Order: sequence, then structure tokens, then C-alpha cells
Amino acid sequence: LAFLASLLHAQKARILEDPSTVEELCAEVLNRLHTMAHLHRRLHQPQLTDIPLDRWLSELCAACLTAFGKPGIDVQINAEDLRFS
Repeated sequence: LAFLASLLHAQKARILEDPSTVEELCAEVLNRLHTMAHLHRRLHQPQLTDIPLDRWLSELCAACLTAFGKPGIDVQINAEDLRFS
């Protein structure tokens, strides 16, 4: 809930600056919340131990970049062939 409160507080200042951005900012908040929920589910899934760390990190970064509107950024992951345990 602290994350949600912080996110909404940050958007409040932007809305006060330009009230016409309310719809866009609400969509942005919802997108970020959906991404956080998705990541939370992924962290607690039983098959997490079967996923290589480098693949998991790549998927995590891609989800975050999409949520924050930065899909064109290339992320390089250099991780050993490790697994969650």
C-alpha cells in the first residue's frame, strides 16, 4: 500500500500542473500496478526454481521497461547459469 500511496502522490503533482492529463496519468498508474502485481506473482510461483536466473531477470527488466514506457531500451544480462533454490 505504501507503493500505491507514493505513486498516487507523485501523480497528484502532475495532475495539478495540467488537469488535462488525468486520463493518461491514471492509465500509467494502472499499468504500473498491474506490472507490480505480475512481478509479485512471479516471485511467489512454485516453478520459480526451474527458471534460469538470466532469463528471469530479462523478463523482469522487460516488464519494468514496458510498464514505465521505455520499451526501446536494450538490457544486457550477464549472469551465470544459476537457478533459484
